Amino acid sequence: MANQAKSIHIVLTIIFILICLFIISSYGWMGFTILTKRAGLNGDYYYYYRLTRFQFYTYNFLVALSASIFIIIFLKNLFQKNLQKLKKSFSNFGIFIGILFLIELFLSMRSISKG
Repeated sequence: MANQAKSIHIVLTIIFILICLFIISSYGWMGFTILTKRAGLNGDYYYYYRLTRFQFYTYNFLVALSASIFIIIFLKNLFQKNLQKLKKSFSNFGIFIGILFLIELFLSMRSISKG
C-alpha cells in the first residue's frame, strides 16, 4: 500500500503533463516558425530579444525538448509506481519552470520596445 499511487499523484501528473504539452506547443511552434523563416510575429520574435535566429530557435527547441522529456519521466514513474522518483520529478519540474521564468525575465529585459 505504501508504494501505491494516490489520487493526488495521478492528478498532479495529469496537470503537469498538460502544462508540458502547452510548453511544447508554444515553444515548439515558435521554434518551427523561426526555423522555417515564416513571416509574422513568431517568425521575427528573435529581433525583439536581440538574438540571432540560431540562438533563439535553439533555445525554443531545447525548452520544448525538456518539456517532452518531463512527460516521459512523469509517465514512466507513474506506471512503474515509483513514488519517490515521481515526487522528485515534481520538484525538478518546479525548478525547470523557475529557470524558464528567470530566462524569460532576462530576455524581456533585453527586448527592444517599439513606441
